This record gives sequence, C-alpha cells and structure tokens, in this order.
Amino acid sequence: MRYSLIFKIIILNIFIAKMAHAAVCEERYPPDSEECQYVQELEQKAEQGDDSAQFSLGSWYAEGRYVKPDYKLAIKWLEKVGKSGKQGDAFSYFIIGYHYNYGENFPLDRQQALKWYRKAAELGDRFTQEILGNAYLYGDDLPQNTQLALEWYRKAASPTDGSGSSAQYKIGVMYAHGQGVPQDYQQAASWMRKAAEKMYNPARLYLGVAYFYGEGVPRDYRQAVYWLNEGIPGSDTPGHIPLNALYDKAHPADRFYSQKWYRKTAKSVMAKVQYNFGVWYYNGYHLSKDHNLALEWYRKAAAQGLAEAQDAIGVMFMQGEGVSQDYQQALMWYRKAARQGLAAAQTHLGIMSAFGRGVVQSDRQAIAWYRKAAKQDFAQAQYQLGVAYSTGKGVPENNRNALKWYLKAAEQGFAPAQSALGEIYSHGQQGVPKDNKLAYIWYDMASLYTGKSADERLAIIAERNRLKETLTPTQLGETYDAFDLIRRKIDQSETAKKTARKQY
Repeated sequence: MRYSLIFKIIILNIFIAKMAHAAVCEERYPPDSEECQYVQELEQKAEQGDDSAQFSLGSWYAEGRYVKPDYKLAIKWLEKVGKSGKQGDAFSYFIIGYHYNYGENFPLDRQQALKWYRKAAELGDRFTQEILGNAYLYGDDLPQNTQLALEWYRKAASPTDGSGSSAQYKIGVMYAHGQGVPQDYQQAASWMRKAAEKMYNPARLYLGVAYFYGEGVPRDYRQAVYWLNEGIPGSDTPGHIPLNALYDKAHPADRFYSQKWYRKTAKSVMAKVQYNFGVWYYNGYHLSKDHNLALEWYRKAAAQGLAEAQDAIGVMFMQGEGVSQDYQQALMWYRKAARQGLAAAQTHLGIMSAFGRGVVQSDRQAIAWYRKAAKQDFAQAQYQLGVAYSTGKGVPENNRNALKWYLKAAEQGFAPAQSALGEIYSHGQQGVPKDNKLAYIWYDMASLYTGKSADERLAIIAERNRLKETLTPTQLGETYDAFDLIRRKIDQSETAKKTARKQY
C-alpha cells in the first residue's frame, strides 16, 4: 500500500508539474490542433535544455504567436537560452531588451531595456554595444558620457566581417566634432573610410565632403566626385542623426529634431555639393569640361529643389548646351527657380520677356522681373534696369535712374555696368559731362572683372589705355585713390554675398 501510494503521489506530482508548465495556446488553436500539439512538444524540448526550442518558445510568448502572450514566460525561456554551455545568449538578451523598449506585450520600461541590452553587449553583441553608445552619447536614460559612448562604439566597430560600419561612422563623427576626443579630422576621415568601404552611405557622403574641402585628407575633387556619387543614391537614410552636423559645424545635431528635419537638411546640403560639381563640369574648374556631366549633376540637385540648379538647367536649355536649345524648357526651369525667389532666375525671365523668347515680348513684364531681382541686390538685374532707363524701354527714359542702377551693379563688380559707366563718362552721355578720369577708372575696373572673350577684353583694355594717355600725372594719381575705394566696396559686396551663401 505504501509503495502504491508513493507511486500515485509521484505520478500526481509529475502531472501537476506538467500542467504547471503546459503552454496555454491561443483560443483559435484547440488542444488537439496540430499547432497546439507542436507547442507542447516544443515546451518539452525546452524543458530538456534545447536552446532552439527555448528561444522559439520565449519569442512566441513575447509576440503572442500560437500561445497567449506572457512577458514573464517570455523572459523565463529567453533567459535560459545558452546557459547550458555558457553565460547566456546575447541575441536572446537583446530580444528581451527590445520588447521592454518597443514590445506590445511587455510593460514598456526603458531602464529594463537598457539592463538587458547591457547583458547582450557584455557578451559581445555589436548591435547592443552601439545602442549603449547612443544612450551614453545623447544621455538617453543614462548619464551623458562621451567617454563611455566612445568605449562602446569602439567595441561595436571592431569586427572585420562587414558589420560595425555604423559604429565606425559614429566614431568618425565624434572625432569630427571633438566629442570625447580631441577634434581630429584625419582620424574622422580614417574611421569614415572604414565605414565607407563597407558601403555605408553616410560615411561615403562624409568622405566626399572631406575631399571637397580637404578636411583630414588632401583636397581631391575627383575623390570627392567618386565618394559622393557612391553615397548619394542611398543618402536618404533617416535615423543617422549626426549626419547633418557633419556639414554645419555651427549647429551640432540635436537628437530631438525629427528625422524629417535631418533628412531635409542633409538633402539640402548634398544638393549644394551636387550643384557645385555641375558648375565645375560646366566651366571646367577642377574637372574636365563636360556639359553632359554638368547637366547630370544639375539635375540631381534640381530634383531636390535647389533653385540654383534649376536656374542652371534653364541656362543650358536657353543656350543649347548639352541639350537641344528649347526656350519652353528654359522657361519652365527658370520659373521653378524664380518661384523660390532666386534673383538670377527672375533676371533670366526678365530677359526672356524683353526679347520675346518663349513668351510674348513685353518690356513691362521684363521690368517687373528685374525689379524683383534688383531688390535682392542682384547686379545683373540692376544693370538691366540701368539699360531700361537709358533707352526708355518699359519705363520712362531717366538718366539719373540709369546712372543709379549702373553704379549699384558696377560697385558689385559687374563688368558690363562698369563698361557702361566708362562709355558714359568717356563720351559725356546720360546727361553727365565728359570726364576722362572717371571713364578711365571704370574701364580699368571692367578690364579686371570682365568675363568676356579675349578679344572683347583687349578692346576694353585698349580704351582704358587710350584714356590713360589723356590724364596728367596728378589726375592719374587721383584715380588710384578712387580705384581703391571702389575695390573696397566690391570686396565688401563679395564678403556679404559669401556670408549670405554660408547662412543659406
């Protein structure tokens, strides 16, 4: 009897234990269903120490797949994974951390998430090592500590199997800004190259800009073209928060800004770089002259809404460079840029209206466009207003206004306006007396700033030299002071433009 009772107690205890651990399937899977029976079999394997079964069962409890969700059972089974032969399984710890951070069936708890992430990171999980680096860098529920951020990033960046590129990029960002380390552009470029060679696009973009400006690497425009061309197709990558800060040193990245803002800012900066390459190919600066490649780069920048690139495409259609001449296409691109307030495009629309190219000829419409651009201190528009007041086209003829607008443009270094003033003073036109000294000054200026052909420039120089012969030594000495004053005004104008471009 005693043995029989003991046997019954043992059987009962086994049954109770089995009932206590038996997985409770979702209502749609009855106990005799194939799915529920599979879950029961998996639980038995998990009880016997099968890592794969433990991981699957833990994940299913976390996600509510086949079984009723239960975060405590999820933790129980996931924590068991790997413990039979080592400390634990890094990926399972990451999964627990992830569910505490984002899971629908766990109580959301950032501190618990970080605790499990740290367990995974200490076992060598690269992804969670980078997560801890981010948390320390931004003070995200951990005390902000750039040294610890760098320490975790270095651990995450160490593998040579193609992973770790994101952490390598972030170390590069830290060197670029002197975060936790002395600012060192060479180190920044070195880390960026490691990530770029693993096809990590933000690092490729950084290298392109580094070669563009010669920061940490020798300035090399061909290398810049290469890396930017590699990185731009995938540059729309939200989530890489430090990306914007690489380009605007005065405004470090703020993690509280939206991904949309970072994406928009990164696009804006890259559009500017793309536009510059278009300019270089168009003019043959730094790179071989190639209108087809210029148009290709302009289109990339224009597709991101950059007004200067849209205007440049308009110019190419207007002049038939790299494309067949097409006034309607030119008009379309000019209008896109003009709607954004670009003074150059507004001036080009004015010229098209004045000459009836692609639109009905209208001097009044031309003047309207010129005025919009002239209000922005755009020299070419100011010059065109000077021409209009000189000839009475679109506005009543007015010598005083003509001189005013010519002078505004000339003092910005616009050579056609300087030549116009030289001619006016040389011949006593526009209601002013003849003045060879002023004529000489303006022709001399025009000879320096003109972008015309060699023959046209020689003609300006010849006129300047002719006028020089008419001046006394005293008068010639006086021209030097006036010349210096005008140069200072032009330099101030250029400085203001450069400052505005940087702010833009």
